[in-house]
Amino acid sequence: MLFRHNADLARSQSTLQHALRAAIARHQANQLRELLHQHGAQAYAGALSPLPGPVIADALSILQEQDRIRVQRLLTADARRRYTPFN
Repeated sequence: MLFRHNADLARSQSTLQHALRAAIARHQANQLRELLHQHGAQAYAGALSPLPGPVIADALSILQEQDRIRVQRLLTADARRRYTPFN
């Protein structure tokens, strides 16, 4: 049962990551915000964490400050090192 749960979680994470990448590529701010609200900050951060730093920065720059801070705190340590906020 645990394996099935992990497989379902991985598939869900992959789907979210694909949706995030598409929304970032198309600069769809509303879609990025909607994905955060649908999936929550933990899943959003988990899907962003493996992405390149500039992609993470682009995605986070679109969020409202409180949402951006919440997601930033949940990124993996490696992702936080790669991520450089836009000024």
